[in-house]
Amino acid sequence: MADQHDVAQVLGLIAAERLGLGTAAPATGLAQAKIRRVLPAPLADRLAAVQETVGLSLRRGPDTPRPATSTLLALGEAARARRRVTIGYRSRGAEPSPRDLDPYGLVFRSGRWYVTGHDPRRGEIRTFRLDRIDSVTFGAEGFTVPVGFDPVGHVVRSLAGVPYRWEVEVLLETDLAQARRRIPPSVAELTGTADGVLLRARAEDLTGMVQMLAGLGWPFTVVRPDELRPAVTAYAARLAGFVERPPARPAGQSVAPDPLV
Repeated sequence: MADQHDVAQVLGLIAAERLGLGTAAPATGLAQAKIRRVLPAPLADRLAAVQETVGLSLRRGPDTPRPATSTLLALGEAARARRRVTIGYRSRGAEPSPRDLDPYGLVFRSGRWYVTGHDPRRGEIRTFRLDRIDSVTFGAEGFTVPVGFDPVGHVVRSLAGVPYRWEVEVLLETDLAQARRRIPPSVAELTGTADGVLLRARAEDLTGMVQMLAGLGWPFTVVRPDELRPAVTAYAARLAGFVERPPARPAGQSVAPDPLV
């Protein structure tokens, strides 16, 4: 029974790591190592095999930044205690600046952590990314969360209003059930049609969209934008270039002399 409990803990930690729930400090890795040390060797080996082969459709991107552990814990404490804080926040391309915040709640969405709450200086509800917060200082003032306020719903709506550079529409040659199994709602809107599945998404960079489409493996037709077409062509050429590379020699292997020389 204890083994089952430990396995459940490790699987939970693996899921947290893959989804991006972990913070900048390697807390999940250390916790996994501690649990594995007390497991019987055969069970630990089988669990390692699961970790090496498991896949999660909602895993975070490889370059998704993580918040500091201290930031996550401090904001969680402030939200529970209903204490106003001052955060040092870095907007894109700017130096950190102080912001006062009544933190209503923490939200994890699409590989990122957010805090949402009332900004007393602007008199409006704001949403901030935790990985852009450099410091959290507790204040003396308290606050009350509005009755019925939904932090998750507010973050989803606020992110939906963020302008993106590209509006993308692609017709996928597959059925809706398969598309939904491979593409989460947070990534794209999917609509079944007579010719396949219409994918609608927004993107800041078309390269990431091309990589996702290539990874799906289904034939597709670009509806818009026209700029997506040369992006697909360039990515295909890049992959073709990889195929033309000669195989690398193993380290230390010498080349046999030409017998005709």
